[in-house]
Amino acid sequence: MSLWKLFSGKTKEPEEAGGATVIDYVDWLVTYMLRTSNVELVIDSTRPLPGALETNPALIPPCLPPHESALNRLKLLCGLQPAYFSKPTEGSFQRTSGTHNLLISANFNDSPGRAICKIHLRIRSGTSRARDDSAASFRSGIR
Repeated sequence: MSLWKLFSGKTKEPEEAGGATVIDYVDWLVTYMLRTSNVELVIDSTRPLPGALETNPALIPPCLPPHESALNRLKLLCGLQPAYFSKPTEGSFQRTSGTHNLLISANFNDSPGRAICKIHLRIRSGTSRARDDSAASFRSGIR
């Protein structure tokens, strides 16, 4: 830990403290969509993140990262650069949960002062694992 962080009041980094990260939040988001049978969600930077107002203890997210972090994580999973897009941009990624292949597609619409991401979940039954084009960029599997 640096001296600056020591005197700024922060005692541990999230990784040191065992705290949840944006990676955990996005993993939770996909699981949340499955558990609630919600095939479409919207992340809007002017509104609370999905799960922020959740009262069911079984569905509360592990953390609530900044909107920008959650959106950038989704962009990375979709194989996109974590940057501002002047035009609407789409991407998708796959995950496997049990015997189901999940295709998560995202439509990013960035504008000054506001970013919106529309997420759509498609579930396919099957025994083969979904192919993951960017396995090195994130953890595989759904918890």
